[in-house]
Amino acid sequence: MNTSETLFTHLQPQARILIVDDDLFVATVVGQELESLGYSSSCCVDPTEALLQLREGNIDMLLTDYQMPEMTGVE
Repeated sequence: MNTSETLFTHLQPQARILIVDDDLFVATVVGQELESLGYSSSCCVDPTEALLQLREGNIDMLLTDYQMPEMTGVE
């Protein structure tokens, strides 16, 4: 079993995944990989914008960079 099979076992097909990373290239590549697995993804380089999207409530999973200029992925 590969890592993606283990990590995403409990997600439904077409689950919406928000990727937050201050590096747009990284966020885009991760998003493309998730979409190739059948998930819906969106990318955000601004953690504040990511918080607004999370508050809307239509995100099933969050993948975030830990170290970003404005705040950490935990904050």
